[in-house]
Amino acid sequence: GGPVVKNKLFFFFDLQFLRDHGSSPSTGNSAPNAAFRSGDLSALCISGFDASGVCNDRDQNHNVIHQIYLPGTKTPVPNNHVTSINPVAAAFLKLIPPPNAGAASAVGMGNYDYNNPFTYPQKRINPRVDYNLGASDHIFGVYHYDKVTPVTYTLIVGPEGKNQHPSTNKATTLGWTHIFGSSLLNDFRFGYMSI
Repeated sequence: GGPVVKNKLFFFFDLQFLRDHGSSPSTGNSAPNAAFRSGDLSALCISGFDASGVCNDRDQNHNVIHQIYLPGTKTPVPNNHVTSINPVAAAFLKLIPPPNAGAASAVGMGNYDYNNPFTYPQKRINPRVDYNLGASDHIFGVYHYDKVTPVTYTLIVGPEGKNQHPSTNKATTLGWTHIFGSSLLNDFRFGYMSI
């Protein structure tokens, strides 16, 4: 900063760039095991299957439960073994890493532990102008700009699992100081913030 007009107008400016990078451990995440990835969902059926491949599990009303059906139909998938996996689902499944930390409590799942990387870039800009109107009056204006774009990841560490949560904060402060006399002074402040 410095004077623009000697003893009258002054300008100040600061710019900050902060970059925080690191990772934090993420444990106990569930990921489908090899059987579920291949379409073998037979582990859902506790009591096994009958000769036609229908699950023997029943609820209290003797209705079949834990049985997989063809989408949009009442046709059971034999032995809960899906042989035709939607290409979109298959492509998505390739993005999810396999379990690497033992079995999970959920059927067909395993635990997946990994280090979750993060970045926390922040930019701050704070220009200020001061102006002396005369011996009794001084005014100033400040603008504050703060932008943060933190980046974290889901189980998928890569572009497909990237989460961005940008936020921008803006604020303005205006002030006017007026001296009425040796025993009286008025200091006025106005501020506005946008989050």
